[in-house]
Amino acid sequence: MATSPRSKFRRAQIPTTGSFVAVPRALPGVDRSVETAIKIECVTYLDSDFWTRTYFSTDKVLVDLASVDPAKLDVRKAIADCEHLITVLRQNPTVAQKALALMQSGGSAKATEAAELLNSAGLDEASFIRAGGGLIFLVIVVAVAAGGCFGTCGKPPVKRPEAPTPDAPPADAPPADAPQ
Repeated sequence: MATSPRSKFRRAQIPTTGSFVAVPRALPGVDRSVETAIKIECVTYLDSDFWTRTYFSTDKVLVDLASVDPAKLDVRKAIADCEHLITVLRQNPTVAQKALALMQSGGSAKATEAAELLNSAGLDEASFIRAGGGLIFLVIVVAVAAGGCFGTCGKPPVKRPEAPTPDAPPADAPPADAPQ
C-alpha cells in the first residue's frame, strides 16, 4: 500500500482514523507493569475492492501513562537509560535523525530499516535492558511532555490583542473629539 506524504509542518493535534494498540512483544524483557504503555496507531480501511485492510502507522506513537504503575517505575533504570542514550548518541550523533526520517517516510519497509539502524547503533530496547535500563521510550516522552507542559498546562489561553480594522484609529490614538 502506498502511504500518503507526511506533513513537514508542526502539528498541534493529530487526527486519527484508527486505534492505538500495545505491542508488548516489541519490548522484550520490559517489566510487565510498563509493557503496554507504548501504543502504535493501527488503521483499518476498505480498499477499492471493498476488502478490509489494516496497517500500522509508522509516524504516530501514543504513551498511555494510565497503564503504568507509578510504584513500579524504577528510577535507577531511567538513569541507566539516559546514560546509555548519551553514550550511544555521542558515538553516533546522526542515528536518531536518520531513524526518525525513515519512520516519517511511512511503510513497513522503512520502519524495518529504521529498526535495523537503531539496533545496529545500540538504540534498541534489548541494549537498554543490558545497560541496566529498559524504559527509554517512556522516560523520554514523559520528560519532554512534562518539560513542555510545566507552567503552561492547565492555564487559560493567553488572550491576544485584536488587530485594528483598516478604518479604525490605533488603540493609543486620542479620542476624535479631543482638542488638538
